[in-house]
Amino acid sequence: MACICQKGCDALKKIDPIIVPTDSNNKYNETRYVCCKCYEENGGHIHAKPGRGKKGIHCSETKNHLGEIAESLELMGNWILQIAHEGNPKFQEKVLAAITPALQLLNDVNNSLPKNNIINNSQPANNLLQVSEENLRIPSFFVIKLIFKLYHINLNKLNLKNCHLFGNELAEFLLKNRQYLHNNKVILENSQSLDEYQNAIPAELYNFFEGIVKKLLLNRCQIANNVARSRKKYIFNKELNQKKVQKICTMLSSIILTIGFTNTPFWLTRSLASLCRKLGFRTDRIGSDLIQIRTDPI
Repeated sequence: MACICQKGCDALKKIDPIIVPTDSNNKYNETRYVCCKCYEENGGHIHAKPGRGKKGIHCSETKNHLGEIAESLELMGNWILQIAHEGNPKFQEKVLAAITPALQLLNDVNNSLPKNNIINNSQPANNLLQVSEENLRIPSFFVIKLIFKLYHINLNKLNLKNCHLFGNELAEFLLKNRQYLHNNKVILENSQSLDEYQNAIPAELYNFFEGIVKKLLLNRCQIANNVARSRKKYIFNKELNQKKVQKICTMLSSIILTIGFTNTPFWLTRSLASLCRKLGFRTDRIGSDLIQIRTDPI
């Protein structure tokens, strides 16, 4: 890693025993190298000269690393979930034993507990929890991602159980928040535009489909652009059609809501059903007619 990457940014600071300086004279030394581009993409910041007569600003004085603590916890949480579903029992026991002392921190945040209920455990292993906030040594988000990379831990792979649980939780959320649908019943039944109808759909459901559809359509755009470049066709890059994303996600969300709440005549699914009847269930024309759905008032 370039020296300029370590000036003004503590993304890679010494934290015993996780991060220690290497000895170039040691024949057993396994030196790793990180390019500046990957360093910046994963949370590090390259030092920029402030100019003559100006004082350099350290990352701790800026908001460059704002929110990285939450991102690091989320990354660690995904790793623990992966161990719970795929790890061997012995390793699971070691991880559980290592993180269990952290539960004592609940005593600090839960001030409503009576004093006689507070656990007084003075084992040496719990001394790590007694460190003052000023002396906390927290690895950066860059370091945590780097460690997972070095140990070939892929946290992006899907787990079948997680997918099923997420779908079940989303369905439970919609059922428990049926009052939201009731409050927007007039718009959901008689919308004047697609934008108005989309805004009345629960954001959690719409964002779920938006994440899937956006990724798939964006991948198609990238493939088309790569093919055009390979054929040396100097044309404008194909960009993601946001209106197309909105139409697809709104339709999918409307179908799910119609399945779960049959007593509500949702505007979009009712309109599509009416369109199918007018077409005489001719599936060869349904696709082209659906594209004509506009955001203009009906």
